[in-house]
Amino acid sequence: MKMQKNVSAGSSQDLPSSGDLIDRAVLFINSRTNRAAYSIIEIGEFLLREFYNNNPSLIDRRRNRDSISLRKLAEREDVNMSYRSLSNAIRLAEQEQQLRAHPQVFKTLTPSHKLLLLKIDALSEKLAFARQVAEK
Repeated sequence: MKMQKNVSAGSSQDLPSSGDLIDRAVLFINSRTNRAAYSIIEIGEFLLREFYNNNPSLIDRRRNRDSISLRKLAEREDVNMSYRSLSNAIRLAEQEQQLRAHPQVFKTLTPSHKLLLLKIDALSEKLAFARQVAEK
């Protein structure tokens, strides 16, 4: 690892070169965000399985009735997620099921990519963006 002196601070302490430091920071940050995103996917899959019998088509039909259950869950003081976060976790699990039908694209996406895809409604647009990621 190339070292450089911290001249601006007037210290003789050796520091890693900025390129090495940036590379390590990117790896660290990405691993942590991917880990967090994967946890949200797992939570959504659990909720989808337990609240909707693993059937995404029941979500819209039961949203008004069953959201009460999610609301009750979110209102508990001992749960660390808001109602909106729980709802997004379920949406993420639903998206997982959709993307698994396209394994060539699905396997290239990180959990962080999948979180970003939640902002896109149309599956065809999600797949187009996922293909762009796969090409890079």
